[in-house]
Amino acid sequence: MSIRKIEINGKPTGIVIYNNVKKTIAFYSVISILILAGMYLSRYCIEPYKYLLISPSFYNNPYLNWITGVWGSFLGIHGTIAALSITFMGMFVDQVSKTSEHGFEPLSKVLLLREYNFLGFSVQSVCSLLCGIFLLLIGSGLIGYFISSFFSLFFIIKYGVMYYRLYHLTEEPGVINGVLLDSIRTTGLKYSEINNQRQELTNEFSQVVSEGDFYSNDQSAFYWNDDSITISIFPDDTDIVISGYSPDVFNQLSIKINEFNLENNPTLFFSLSFLSPISNSSIKIIPAVESNLTEAHISEIESLLRSGLTYSSVPYVYNEFKQFEEALVENVRNSLLNGDEWSLDFGVRIFHELTSNENYLYTLQNIDLSLTSSNNKDLVKTSLLAKFFEKMISESISQNNLEKAANIMRSLIDLARYIYSKNNFVDFYNRIFRQFDHRVRYRAEESNYVFLDLYTSTVLRNLVYKNYAAFKVDSDFVTSRLQYLDLSNETEYDSLNEMQRKMLRCLFEVITLLIMRIEHVGKKGDEYKEELKDLILLLKSWVNAKFLQELYYKKELYDVLFSIPQEFSVFGAETKIREIPDGEATWRSVSNDTYKMIAFMLTQSSFNNNQFNLLFVRDAFQFREATSILTHELSSIVTYLNGDSFANLFKLITDKELSEGNNKAQIVTKLESIISSINSLVLRNVIESELEPSLVDKYSKEIKLSVENYFELILSLDAIPLEIDVRGIEAYLLVNKREVIPPIDGVSYEMNIHNHSQWLIYEWIRSVLHSINVDVANIINIEDPQELPTEKLITIEYKVEDRVNTFRHSKGLKVNDKEGHLNLNGSGLYYLDLLDNFELKKSEEVLTVDLEKIFEGNIGFVKERYKFEDDNPFLYSMLNATFNIVAMPNHICNLYFLSEETCQLINQRQEREMEQLINGSRTENPDNSNVS
Repeated sequence: MSIRKIEINGKPTGIVIYNNVKKTIAFYSVISILILAGMYLSRYCIEPYKYLLISPSFYNNPYLNWITGVWGSFLGIHGTIAALSITFMGMFVDQVSKTSEHGFEPLSKVLLLREYNFLGFSVQSVCSLLCGIFLLLIGSGLIGYFISSFFSLFFIIKYGVMYYRLYHLTEEPGVINGVLLDSIRTTGLKYSEINNQRQELTNEFSQVVSEGDFYSNDQSAFYWNDDSITISIFPDDTDIVISGYSPDVFNQLSIKINEFNLENNPTLFFSLSFLSPISNSSIKIIPAVESNLTEAHISEIESLLRSGLTYSSVPYVYNEFKQFEEALVENVRNSLLNGDEWSLDFGVRIFHELTSNENYLYTLQNIDLSLTSSNNKDLVKTSLLAKFFEKMISESISQNNLEKAANIMRSLIDLARYIYSKNNFVDFYNRIFRQFDHRVRYRAEESNYVFLDLYTSTVLRNLVYKNYAAFKVDSDFVTSRLQYLDLSNETEYDSLNEMQRKMLRCLFEVITLLIMRIEHVGKKGDEYKEELKDLILLLKSWVNAKFLQELYYKKELYDVLFSIPQEFSVFGAETKIREIPDGEATWRSVSNDTYKMIAFMLTQSSFNNNQFNLLFVRDAFQFREATSILTHELSSIVTYLNGDSFANLFKLITDKELSEGNNKAQIVTKLESIISSINSLVLRNVIESELEPSLVDKYSKEIKLSVENYFELILSLDAIPLEIDVRGIEAYLLVNKREVIPPIDGVSYEMNIHNHSQWLIYEWIRSVLHSINVDVANIINIEDPQELPTEKLITIEYKVEDRVNTFRHSKGLKVNDKEGHLNLNGSGLYYLDLLDNFELKKSEEVLTVDLEKIFEGNIGFVKERYKFEDDNPFLYSMLNATFNIVAMPNHICNLYFLSEETCQLINQRQEREMEQLINGSRTENPDNSNVS
């Protein structure tokens, strides 16, 4: 069975060291056992060879007795050095590691101990000492003496080498950082490799889900389904993660669900997060409507899914990365708060070594959180944060990773906006602004506009968050210094390049927000007078930006101007600009504020001399295609221009009346001309459009359902016998074509189902009434509507003078015959029971509906039936309805008759009863205290 899972190369360094320690202990244990076995075998040897295996002291050999004393002295020296070296070197490493960068001290200590294998050295020294003592105590011979002496000499030499290396650290403390950097670089690469594997595995699993017939991972469609059944297949152990899956199991699961033969198959919703806490993952069964899914089915699904996922412990690289990241965050935070620029350099280098393009934003967020956790402002020097800003982006730019550099800039600017007061933020912004100047003006296209996008969003944020001093810096740059936006001079006459488009969108949004703020401030008191004056000056500079001088005659500029945005670039911009309190309900419209901007930009005056002119919009059709603007939006701009609101705004900003030296009338005339042209285009689109099949189908179904509901008011359809191929009357009516075509010009017409279905049912009723032979009709007089045999009737209102008398007593559906076409006797209400007076028969489908477009092929037929006069027949579609229900009258027709006079008497009686009921509730006994 194939399994796709994440493979983690290598083992944690700690585990490798501990394995080596175990090997060392095993080695010395084997040596001791072999020597002990040799002593046992010494009985089979003769002198002097047995002294190789057993101590000469046992035999009191005068030539070799010195070995025991020398051996003991050797081991004493070994033990003394071992005891002192372990204690001394541990203190030495601890002291040296403290010279490493802040935040990395504990990690540096661990890395140094690992780098110099201090644990292995210590274990080896102790094990060799113990082995020598053991061999001495058991009386080992010359072989044991030589082995023990070799181990002791090896230890002493190794001790000297270790001492030299540790002493070298005191003279070259940079070695510590080198060891740290090597470890961080390795961890960063492994972490990035695992994350890449995780992303590949996630993509592959998504492919498996998308290919499955019963699988889904669309959270918006299923996650909050109330009928969902959560599958509990994950282990309870929180220290493990999902590390893989078996595609074969998921294929088997699809086959198994098919084998269930359910009426409606369920959907399995998967939300799996590989190498993440299991609590982030879930699997749910979404039963279909009227599902016959049982607990047994669910158990089989759970059993298969349990075998389809593999688990493992959290990769050791994750823990190492987390430790380094926490140390990095602490280092950067401490360096910024304490003004340590040298340490900050190290932190910047660590940041780029540790992170990759996939995870650097998360580390930036952690640095951000460490500095914003305190509500105190201005804790970091602006000059230091500016240095940090430059150092952070220089590395990315040197690697030509411009998107990463832009994201780092965005993050740090947002951080500065939060941790500084407005005055200090301006100081910081001025220090870093040169990073924008060159890249925005001369390298925008080269950088794929990432710095331009960053800068325009920063400009808008400075305005929205009312950092006016910083916004003035932006205003000076954009409106004065940023004069030429087409350095290559390759743009066509009427077109814009991408930089020009982006800057124009920024400019128009800034002007929209400035006008919004000016309107808001203009309603305030004198305390906002200075802000209003500054805002008006800023608006004037933006309206007359220098780069507009080379763009005002380009047709595409007006396409950008009239492209109405759906929302502002900065979230909550309108709330902040208008200072709307949280939780307060208010009406907002980006479109309306954009209309104000358009009107102001086009109105030329002494305040506004940007030379914008709608004469450059030469083709209304191309204009509409480029802008997607709707006629009602253009009409709204015209209405605003002609209204008092624009006149008041114009006077507030320019301190002049709107009628003084401006081109408002020309603007309105041109806009109305564009509207007229677009309306003609809309008319042509409606005429040429084909009917939308889905809308036609929906229209037919709605008409049929509505007509059936009307039938149920006058008879019971279930009581009519079914026959094959019953065809009754045909009826034709005109339907507005826009009811059954997709929206055009942003407008779709509501289906006029109610009126059309009502027209059809009355057409059928009229055909039924015309079939009645009044001469043989049996008129049954009644005195009260309660005498009627049923509520499902046709009510004929015949020659009624005052409907006030009769409207209460109608049953079913009512038809009017004021002129007396039916030749009945007496005015009043006649009730007709269709089931009692007609022989009815119907097909399975009561009504057949056919909708078709009116075109040259059928226009003659349509004009024979309808008089269009000045209307355009091609703006309609024709509905052909065939009633598959037939009513044949009986020989005698019974009509129940309630005269108008009787209706009036019934009404009067009911009113008296109501008055009596109301007055009776307030009745009081008369005064009974009089003697008489």
